[in-house]
Amino acid sequence: MSTLNVDKVDPSTGTALEIGSSGDTITIPSGATIVNSGTATGFGAALTGSTNNTVTTVTGANAITGETNLIYDGTRLGVGASGASADLGVGVHVRTADSGAGVTADADELVLENSGQCGLTICSGTSADGRIAFADSGGSDRGIVNYYHGSDYMNFYTAGSERMRIDSNGKVGIGETSPLGNLHVKSADTGGSVSVDADELVVETTNGGMTILSGNANNGFVKFGDNGNNSIGYIKYRHDNNSMRFQVNASERFEINTEGDLMVAANQWFLLADNSAATCTAQWNRGSGQGGNTSTALEFKHGSSVVGTVGYTDGSTSYNTSSDYRLKENETSITDGIDRIKQLKPYRFNFKVAPDKTVDGFMAHEVSDIVPEAITGEKDAMIPEVLYTDEILYTEEVLYTDKDTLPEGKEFGDVKYAIGDVKTKADVLPEGKNFGDVKEETKIDPQGIDQAKLVPLLTSALQEAITKIETLETANTDLATRITALENA
Repeated sequence: MSTLNVDKVDPSTGTALEIGSSGDTITIPSGATIVNSGTATGFGAALTGSTNNTVTTVTGANAITGETNLIYDGTRLGVGASGASADLGVGVHVRTADSGAGVTADADELVLENSGQCGLTICSGTSADGRIAFADSGGSDRGIVNYYHGSDYMNFYTAGSERMRIDSNGKVGIGETSPLGNLHVKSADTGGSVSVDADELVVETTNGGMTILSGNANNGFVKFGDNGNNSIGYIKYRHDNNSMRFQVNASERFEINTEGDLMVAANQWFLLADNSAATCTAQWNRGSGQGGNTSTALEFKHGSSVVGTVGYTDGSTSYNTSSDYRLKENETSITDGIDRIKQLKPYRFNFKVAPDKTVDGFMAHEVSDIVPEAITGEKDAMIPEVLYTDEILYTEEVLYTDKDTLPEGKEFGDVKYAIGDVKTKADVLPEGKNFGDVKEETKIDPQGIDQAKLVPLLTSALQEAITKIETLETANTDLATRITALENA
């Protein structure tokens, strides 16, 4: 093999110059340039279809092609059917058709564009994750949008921790990885469960709640609707007068005003929270024009039987306890009324909370042996102190019985409470308190007296006294007759 060094060759036009033969080495000196002012054939790889900023690819053994759908201008890489005109962003612009849209400077590193629908797909294994991660110098996973194909849930991370999850059934948990409802917002675990007929929104925390913010002169609502009325019921707070109202069957039925007074059934019944002005504490207003009919203000029942009422007419009030003869048996006459009345010890006294007001009455324990049905409670009874307690757990299973109302899907004999379920929640401890500290001090459990129950005994004693009086009157009449007869003899 021979070597040929060429300093300069300048053939005339149309002259063919052949240098060397097969196997020869042709050396171009350092710094020399080969200028092709015509057409070079069979000399290295041929470049076709190239324009400014076009990315070139090898398309054959001796061919390099400028890709019309792939450009790079030193700042932006454009990809797509019209990538040659990709002009958005400063990173990668994937474009299939011009949308006419623009991008913001703080989100232009990757731009996907189409004139119609446009999207991005992340493909993963059937038991793997697909994710978009957000990183900074503090960590490579400060924020994550993740989809786990093994259980088909999507979860969201901030500050390196999971904050929200959407499970395979579409239930959303915020602070909860196994949401108990359609939306489950959780800040602390209570160990509780939810009813299937009230699980659209679950708020779980040991001490917290939900807030509705409204304007100072506006209303805040919780509304209940159906296909006939989108506001058939509601709970409303009026900020203009600071009252809370309750609507049932499209009419307001109950109100708590700013003083804490209760007004029910279009103001037919009132219960006042503050009686310091010596006004009525409770009020029933049946309206005028009721004639002599008796309205029942209060009714007391034992099971399905009425055992007492408070009734009123347009001009009077009656206090009634059941007294029908058909409800009674083993009746006997009271024959010791005077003897028992003589054992009662009426006093004049004042209550300690009202030292300036003297009243008449009895000491309950002194009446209890004479008319026991008039007295409630036990002498010297005390309410024991109450301590702050930690939560108490079930130590054995509790099953549903025929006395329980079964939740949907449950049967008698199913487990109602499992071992380890919370039986009694822990008290909320005020600052400075511990479990075992006194929550409520020991206090008096006072006896009470129903003085109306003394009436039968008083009636019997009066009857006995009347009988004695009448007997004495008869004896006095006989004695007067005898004296008159003796004086006239």
